Order: sequence, then C-alpha cells, then structure tokens
Amino acid sequence: SLTPKLNLEPESTTQGEYVTYDILYNNEGANVMLVIDAADYVDYPQGTPVDSGEVTAAAEDVFRDVGDVTDRRTDGRGNLAAELVIDNGEAAGSIDTTNLDTDDITIELYEGAVSGDAADSVDLTVDPGAVTLDTPTGLFALGSQVTVSGTATAAVDDVAIYARSGGDWAYVDINGGAGIEVDPDGTFRELDITLSGDTLGNNIFSLPGSHLIGVIDLADVSDGNV
Repeated sequence: SLTPKLNLEPESTTQGEYVTYDILYNNEGANVMLVIDAADYVDYPQGTPVDSGEVTAAAEDVFRDVGDVTDRRTDGRGNLAAELVIDNGEAAGSIDTTNLDTDDITIELYEGAVSGDAADSVDLTVDPGAVTLDTPTGLFALGSQVTVSGTATAAVDDVAIYARSGGDWAYVDINGGAGIEVDPDGTFRELDITLSGDTLGNNIFSLPGSHLIGVIDLADVSDGNV
C-alpha cells in the first residue's frame, strides 16, 4: 500500500475482549501512530484523563505491549497513542477494550507525527459486557439455601443479584454487598446462599409468591440501585 491502511479483527466486540490490528504500508522502517480519543477511555472516576501522565497510563492500558509496538503515550494533543514500526510491509498489535467506552470508537492511523488528517481510520464497535443467570430457577422454599450461578463476558469481574415483585428491581445483598466474583473462565457460582432476609431486595424473597430474579454487572450498582 502506498499509504498506511488499518485493519481490525474483529471490528465489533464485547467490552473486555482483545482486538487485533494490522497496518499495511509499503514503506519499510516507517513510524506510524494509532490514536484513540481520550474521551473514549472510561476508567478515570473524574472523567477523561487530562494530564500527560494520565494519558500515557491510559494508552498503556489500551494499547497492549505486543507485536510491533515500540511506544505508548500521548499523541501530543491529549489523546491515547501507540507508535509502531513497519516491518516487511506491515505492523501489528492488539487493543484491550476493557476500559474503552461502550460505543463506536474511532481509531485513527497517522504516518509519523500526529498532524493534519489521518491517513486512515476505522470504527470499532464496543458492546457492553453481558451476564446470564443459570440458577436458581423454578420453585424454592422460603429461607432455603440455593446455588447462584451463571456466565459473564470478559469485562465483568463481579455480579449482583436483583429481585422484583410487581414494582422496581431491588438489590439483593449477597456477601455483604461484595457481590459474586466471576472466575477467569467467565463463570460464577456461589453455593449455599440464603436469598431471603430483612434488607433491600432480600425482603422480596422472604414473602410467598412469584418473584423475578435477575443479574447485572456489580460495577453498575450504586447505593443499592441499578
């Protein structure tokens, strides 16, 4: 290719997964830069990383130190950047989407320093992580112990249980609010859990009747609310 071209695999992914990229360019030894807007990085409680130290740390978090990557830093304009060197007509690397926004993320490619228009750009679609509850299902006796289990995608570290009985969803306190940890294989399982109780959504499971049970990423829970 006479100008740098960027390819992503895949172009649509779930938050927490790795995305590989390949840059094709017929200019041996040339430096190229990949750039992601700092506003697309979501791991700072105060919002977008702003100073050079924060931006560099974010770039090191998103752009993995693999393949032909030689540096990860700010692009000089406050955005996340990775520098690569073309070797045998291409350069390759990988992106960690764990702390990228769940949205369409534009990844820009520049030859050399970042200035003017990008030589190429590709939109990466990052979908939210998902969780699925396998048990409990069906009937169980009030006050009995049950197994809570299911699966979660890569970005989900812990899950929270919710209950509903005709009104709003209510948080079910398990493990003192710590939720249930997701294992490295993407499954979660907690044995001998008593869902009924006097607090929050646990009270729903203390009443006879038909109730709904659901599961979400614990990171989406704030003060007992979704």
